[in-house]
Amino acid sequence: MSLFKVRNWWKTQCPTIEPAYDSFSLHCARLCIEEGEKDSIVVGSHSGQLCIYRPAGGTSNLPDLDAEDAAEGQPNQGSTTNDPFENVFQHADVILEVQLALPVLGISSGKFTTTNKTDPRLQLAVLHPTKLCIFQIVTIDGLADHGDHTRLVTLYDHPLSKPAFSLCHGPFGGVKGRDFLCVQHLDGSLRFFEQDGISYERTLATDRHIPSPMHYLPRVDCFVTVAPSWVLECYRYQDVAEALESLRRHDPIWSLCVGEYALDLQVHQISNTESVIVMLGENNLLCVSDTGKVRFIKKLDYSPICFHSFVTGWYWEPGARLMLAVVSESGSLLLYESDQIIWSAQLGHVPVAISRANVTGLPGALVTLGATGALTIGYLGSEPQLFRVPALNLAPFEIARCQKELLELEREIRSGVDPSDASIANAAAERDVKLYVNISEETVACTHPTNIPSGAAVEMCQLSMTVQVEPKLEVLQLTVTVTDESIGCSKDAFLFRDVEARSTERFDVWMYPKEPTVPATRTVTVYCSYTNKQGITRVVQKEIILPLKLFLKPCQPSKEAQHKLTLSVVTAQ
Repeated sequence: MSLFKVRNWWKTQCPTIEPAYDSFSLHCARLCIEEGEKDSIVVGSHSGQLCIYRPAGGTSNLPDLDAEDAAEGQPNQGSTTNDPFENVFQHADVILEVQLALPVLGISSGKFTTTNKTDPRLQLAVLHPTKLCIFQIVTIDGLADHGDHTRLVTLYDHPLSKPAFSLCHGPFGGVKGRDFLCVQHLDGSLRFFEQDGISYERTLATDRHIPSPMHYLPRVDCFVTVAPSWVLECYRYQDVAEALESLRRHDPIWSLCVGEYALDLQVHQISNTESVIVMLGENNLLCVSDTGKVRFIKKLDYSPICFHSFVTGWYWEPGARLMLAVVSESGSLLLYESDQIIWSAQLGHVPVAISRANVTGLPGALVTLGATGALTIGYLGSEPQLFRVPALNLAPFEIARCQKELLELEREIRSGVDPSDASIANAAAERDVKLYVNISEETVACTHPTNIPSGAAVEMCQLSMTVQVEPKLEVLQLTVTVTDESIGCSKDAFLFRDVEARSTERFDVWMYPKEPTVPATRTVTVYCSYTNKQGITRVVQKEIILPLKLFLKPCQPSKEAQHKLTLSVVTAQ
């Protein structure tokens, strides 16, 4: 997480408060509705809502009484939650809000009509699943102090024969003062629309089962897109638009294997002789020139969500720079100059779309759109926004009061524990799982490694454990525990999951001496712990004594020994 945070300058909530937005739902452009205007922010949702915002950068004239009450008696507490540079949303910031009949898949602005060549206003192209609509934004002067009124007038629409995926526009063929439109369908086919009512459909060379973003390069009059084989392809417009099938070129003029799906594509002209294609992949950030030459590949160590690229300065100037703003899944905004990161800041939310706009009072503002319609305008703060720990009003520590509370808690614990519950739980555990342990009296030569000298004979015996399970268990574990470390076991733990009901399992292990000494105890404890379907853990244990002949060997009595030990065994009657 970055030390810096993106400062909120203006924010609002779009009408549709649900996950109905994606990276194609945000469009920032200067619509030339009036003279000297700034950029407008156009937002379209999958529910059909279309809104146009133009923030004026005004502050609220009403005092914040809650903030004043909270600030009383707390001087010099540092910065409060409300940023003093943050503007308040006003009703005049919305110039248009309309409900369309179909979901909005894409938005573009340009010169899409030739009715009046002297009219500087741009038209709005809105892509629906089965239709492409061209709108004109008309402003009507208001009466008295009511202000202006903005309406959305439909110029014409084009029905689509197949479901649409994305939209791109540009001066196809090098036309001047006009923009044509291209709609990409879900099957990968392209539908071109010219202003004279001419429309035609074309299909690219390879199969297009997975559509991807598509953009137009004005400098070379070409289209770029990513094929389902994860290859970046460039097609010349004249080849695609050729009417005669025999003269049409189907292959791209160049292609480049990128090896992953393109989350987004953007194109920019960075000089008089070069344009670049910037592709955001699932793991890489790629920049390619319009001739197919790779400028750089940036490996990303995070999962990107969306990005926006722009050029600072005029492209014909030598100081023009290519800037890239990438948003990660953790809400971090990473700013790159070409392939070098120059800034990192934390966003207040994780957006699905990001753009850049010149609004009133804040040129070069960052515009972000959340999945549920949270629209925010911010800027990169140059000072870290440190977290300040608020003062804690700790009460004085009283030993007598704490001791009294501790005694009350102990009394409640003792009153809540019934000693008879232990016997009931043990009986229930033995009904669920029955454990039988048996030790064999027969011994065989030991085959396991020990610390006993090789000349001595070492033997081992078999320990058999049988488990009968009544209910179905999630986890069952058997553990063989030996108190004395001089006794060895071939395997001391067994673990099973999802044990079936009314099943029986048998486990055999070998017990043997590991050290050349007599153990302090020959007792072996077998624990059977299990977890039932209610998530309660129970333990059943059994003990058994190993035969003495594992550790001691009989021999003939010695009458000449220096010390004598006599063992007497009394047989019970």
